[in-house]
Amino acid sequence: YRVVGIVRRSAMEDKKLYNIQHLLDNTNLIIENGDVTDSSSIWRIVAQYKPDEFYNLAAQSHVGASFTTPESTLSINATGVINCLEAILPRMIEREKGQVVLMSSVTGYLGLPLFSPEYSISKSAIIMIARTYYDRLKFKNVKMQVVCPSFVDTGLMSKRIFNMPFLVPTEKAAKKIVKGMHSNKFEIAFPLPTVYFLKFVSMLPYKLQFWLAKFTMNRIRK
Repeated sequence: YRVVGIVRRSAMEDKKLYNIQHLLDNTNLIIENGDVTDSSSIWRIVAQYKPDEFYNLAAQSHVGASFTTPESTLSINATGVINCLEAILPRMIEREKGQVVLMSSVTGYLGLPLFSPEYSISKSAIIMIARTYYDRLKFKNVKMQVVCPSFVDTGLMSKRIFNMPFLVPTEKAAKKIVKGMHSNKFEIAFPLPTVYFLKFVSMLPYKLQFWLAKFTMNRIRK
C-alpha cells in the first residue's frame, strides 16, 4: 500500500518531508514534485501511480502570509481539486472502485468575517464539488466524502488574532477524519456544536445572520 504525496518542493519542505518519510517508513510514502494548479503535472503523476483513492489536503489562505494572493488561494483550494478529480476519476469510474475525500471547512457553510473571502469561497466550492459528484460516483461504487472541520490546533493557529471556541487538538481531529473515512457518511464535520450552530445560522434571514456574525466577532476577538 503506497501513499503518494504531491507537493511543491522547497528546501524547507524537503526537510519536513524527510521527517515524515522517516516516521512512516520510506517504502510506503512517495513524494512527487507537482502542482495541483497545473493539470499536466497532475496527469503525469496519476498516469505513473494510477491511484484508487484520493485525499485532498491542499489548502491555503493568504491572510497573514505575504507570499500568497487571493488568486493563488482560489487556484489551489478550488481549481486544484478539479484538476485532480479530472485526472483521477476516469480510472475509478472504469474500475467501479475508489474513494475520494475532499478537505473543506465549516466556513464553507456561509461566509465568515473571520476569514478572507477567497478562502470561504473556495471552501464553499469544495462542498459543492463533492455534492455534485456524489450521486454520479455512487452508482459507480466510488465513495465521495467531504471533511468540514472547525478550528483545529495546528501550527497555523499560533498566529490567530481571535479566540477559537471548541478548538480541536490535531490528534483528535485526525482520528475523527479517519473514523469518518471508514464510514458511509458523505460529510465528516466536527465539532458538532460549531457545525450545528453554523448550519442553523445559514438558514436564517440575512439580517439575523449579519447580526449574529457581529455579535460573535465581538465575543471572540482578542
